[in-house]
Amino acid sequence: MVLDIDPSNSTFSDLRANGFLYVDKTYFLHRMITKGKMFFCARPRRFGKTLAVSTFEAIFQGKRELFKGLYIDSTDYDWKTYPVIHINFARCSETDGKGLDGWLREKLLDFAKKHHITLDGEKPSRNIFEDLLQSFQDHGEKVVILIDEYDRMISDNLDNPELPNLQQVLSAFYSTIKGFDSVIRFAFLTGVTKYAKLSVFSGMNNLNDLSMDHVYATMFGYTQEEVEQNFAPYIEQGLKNSGMDQESYMTLLKQTYDGYRFEGDAESVYNPVSIGKFFSQGGKTFSHYWVETGSTKLLLDVAGKVDFSLARDLKEPLDESDMANFDITRLTKSTVTPLELKWLLYQTGYLTIDHVEPGLLGEAQYYLDFPNREVESAFTNRLLSYYSENHENVESKTFLQEMFTSLKEDDLDAFLEAMKSLLAGLPYGPKPTEAFFQTAVDLITRLYDPRIVDCESYTSVGRIDMVFRMPKGIYLFEFKVDQSPDVALKQIHDKHYADRYKVEGKPIHLVGVSFSSKTRTIDTWKSEDIKH
Repeated sequence: MVLDIDPSNSTFSDLRANGFLYVDKTYFLHRMITKGKMFFCARPRRFGKTLAVSTFEAIFQGKRELFKGLYIDSTDYDWKTYPVIHINFARCSETDGKGLDGWLREKLLDFAKKHHITLDGEKPSRNIFEDLLQSFQDHGEKVVILIDEYDRMISDNLDNPELPNLQQVLSAFYSTIKGFDSVIRFAFLTGVTKYAKLSVFSGMNNLNDLSMDHVYATMFGYTQEEVEQNFAPYIEQGLKNSGMDQESYMTLLKQTYDGYRFEGDAESVYNPVSIGKFFSQGGKTFSHYWVETGSTKLLLDVAGKVDFSLARDLKEPLDESDMANFDITRLTKSTVTPLELKWLLYQTGYLTIDHVEPGLLGEAQYYLDFPNREVESAFTNRLLSYYSENHENVESKTFLQEMFTSLKEDDLDAFLEAMKSLLAGLPYGPKPTEAFFQTAVDLITRLYDPRIVDCESYTSVGRIDMVFRMPKGIYLFEFKVDQSPDVALKQIHDKHYADRYKVEGKPIHLVGVSFSSKTRTIDTWKSEDIKH
């Protein structure tokens, strides 16, 4: 019987024993158990990975009573029990190789003690792991290995001088699994970032990677059908609490929390933690819960290294080979490419697959976008905390309302003066580029209303930096750094950027904006009007 929602609980046994809501995903787990042996899957944080690991653990511990009414209970699965080695690196706070080796050693020795196996505790963790698996092999027993947050030690220590030592310990630990394939009944490893064969998994080419597998694309997250079926009582209560009609309510729910796609043709899914928090708080307030659940330090650290144009680079596809071969350790370099930042944004859940198209050489090209309003807002706010020290003004709805009202009323000077004051908080660091300033303006605009702006708008002869569609007219912006605004206006004229907009019949305003790399904000601007 479903009594309540507990979005913070990722322990399957607790959820089921206490009557909390559990969306049945055991079809996928049963399929994995019966059709393979060693699996890996990457998903963004707070997407149910730890719950899935916990569910596997309950299955292999033979706790069939917890699965009553679920799919796997209706199958002929034998419910045989196995020793389960469960390692969760999210619980490891070590920051050097020696500490990590000691942490793993303690985990393995505790497991051995519970199974009455005596091991030499003075050996390194790799050797203890080998001895442990050898003991089971000698007795003709098989074990289950479940590893959660396999990549946590790397992603949390990219700027740590101890990273090579951490990698060495992990590589030795994981390669042990490959060497004892015959003693393993089942292994499942999961984390946020997809592994590359040249990284810590260099010896584990026998893992079946489900990260972009169509069959398992909805194993994590909730489909529309799952939301409507499992949360029906909460939707009904949300309708009463919000006073909204059902069509508007479900549309807003989908726009806010749905939209994740982990394979080109797969159905989109909702973030499970966001949905759980939303309904557990009455289903009335469409707040942004996902961003509250984890750190974005890695994202901000990497963003600071990249000459990234949100508008331009977001529209560029990732090749299939880029998706397959990305290695998170590339982010340790002093320079990071926009492609690598986009892949990080995909892995961490800020971007998802929008659609896939064939490339010129037959290689699939993946086009990414924000999955929903919640994530776009989270990205905008987090990145603006890097782009502007005047974040309080940026987040002020009153300030933004007044600023964009100026543009609606054709008061360009007031609009740009307000924008200038916001950008005055840009941080010091490498010399900012046009892309840097363009992204800052774009982020501020997205906070107000992403529908009014079109960045890097294509024409037949080039790309306009920014287009604002306002009730009384259309504003075409061209940005330059440490150059006269006349240079920007000349480019607009030479490339005939305004031609495609003349058919709309509205006044067109051409705006050249000069940014200063010294003051790190708008320096001067100049405008011309085209009227019909």
